[in-house]
Amino acid sequence: DPLWSRGLGDVYKRQDLAFHRSVVAATGNQHFLETIDFLHQLLQQAIAVTRRNEARNAYYMQQVDHEHHALLEAIAAGDSEAARQAASTHLCNAETRLREARSEADGAG
Repeated sequence: DPLWSRGLGDVYKRQDLAFHRSVVAATGNQHFLETIDFLHQLLQQAIAVTRRNEARNAYYMQQVDHEHHALLEAIAAGDSEAARQAASTHLCNAETRLREARSEADGAG
């Protein structure tokens, strides 16, 4: 996976964490923000796994970028329903991608 082998994995992971934290901060829900901050270590690990999967599968990376863009556009437009739907889609698709990657890893081992 070229991104990780060039040492860019940590950069992408930090950017991804910052993106997700910014989305949570945009909700204005301090409790949610505190919860995310508390779970930061687990979130870092999950993002590291997903970014490694994306580095091996260009479609995953395109899908995640599209989902992030849709969420960012909805937030910028002040459309809470679209943002809620974009976040829900992103989380559901992330679960699917993780399951697919796990199946692929299990099949390879």
